[in-house]
Amino acid sequence: MDKLIGFMIRRERLNRNYSQESLCKGICAVSYLSKIEQGQVEAREDIIRALLKRLQVHYKNDPEFLAETEEIIDRAYTKIYEMESVAEEIAYLDKHRLDCLSSRCMLDTLLLTAYVKQKENTLLDEYASCMNQRQYELYLY
Repeated sequence: MDKLIGFMIRRERLNRNYSQESLCKGICAVSYLSKIEQGQVEAREDIIRALLKRLQVHYKNDPEFLAETEEIIDRAYTKIYEMESVAEEIAYLDKHRLDCLSSRCMLDTLLLTAYVKQKENTLLDEYASCMNQRQYELYLY
């Protein structure tokens, strides 16, 4: 897991008006949830799954789907840097949009779609602190 999942948990918790205590009761300590939300620890998958289940959030973590999607995302970034069309890659992301947005590929999906469609996505502003270097460069562009 990465910083993004902690941010997503915090965002959903606040959207649903849950306290940290009510969200993590029976799952983990409040101090541990706080560290997860701040991206300071890499929580075990069972804890993440339990927190997301309590929040009623679907999170796609199928290894085959993630491997295929991440390969397509990598190819899209390469094509962007080489000033080539990414239509095929965007078509894949559009086709699998719900799964992409419910996985660790969410930021790349939003960034690449906004880049190609030349649309500003203000949701991305909230996630800037979670972006890796490659994502942040495309975000600034």
